[in-house]
Amino acid sequence: MLFCNRKLRTREASKFVIILQQSEFSGIVFTAVSSNNRLIIDTQIEDDGANGLKLNRIASIGLPQNIINIVESDIIDLSFTLYNQSVFFPVRDPPPNTIVGSSVIGARIGGVADGTKLPDPLIITLSLNRVINASNPRCVSWNFTTAGGRGNWSTDGCNTRLNTTDDLSFIACHCDHLTNFACLVDVSARVSEPTQPPQYVNVTLEVVSIVGETKNKRS
Repeated sequence: MLFCNRKLRTREASKFVIILQQSEFSGIVFTAVSSNNRLIIDTQIEDDGANGLKLNRIASIGLPQNIINIVESDIIDLSFTLYNQSVFFPVRDPPPNTIVGSSVIGARIGGVADGTKLPDPLIITLSLNRVINASNPRCVSWNFTTAGGRGNWSTDGCNTRLNTTDDLSFIACHCDHLTNFACLVDVSARVSEPTQPPQYVNVTLEVVSIVGETKNKRS
């Protein structure tokens, strides 16, 4: 039974929230794509040609079914956030010429603290920005307690599993905890072209809950 499905949008971030019973949870994948100046966050995204839309994949996070083992309540409160700008999560004291090379995304479970070790890792995919002379992509997570409480990126608990070198490059990450995630890349020289992730301040946010649709069909 689905108790709540809602969307929240500010200038800083777009958020998708689902609250449901443990018995209804069998794992879930949140995905963010863009199409015709519209940002879509969904729990299931079809192939690019579906419904005549050209979908540009931005990011996804897959939560395994056994996360219920760390949730004490019978109710699971899940949230997925796509941040509009990576400037909210700066790279502090990095090696020379290191930048955030993807969007910043986050996953949380109500009542479970950031950094809590998960039974199985989250599976995260990130679209890499088209940055000139970028190399050495690696998955990172945001640690709120480092840098004197200001927070910083860390590779701890995240493994970089896959990256490609074509024009639509993606990186896959396996991370063993909940927080915000991104990909850092090295650039051999700063360039004049923008290197920040795409911003979605002026686009429409569309959220569709497959869980909710399934429940409605059963009714």
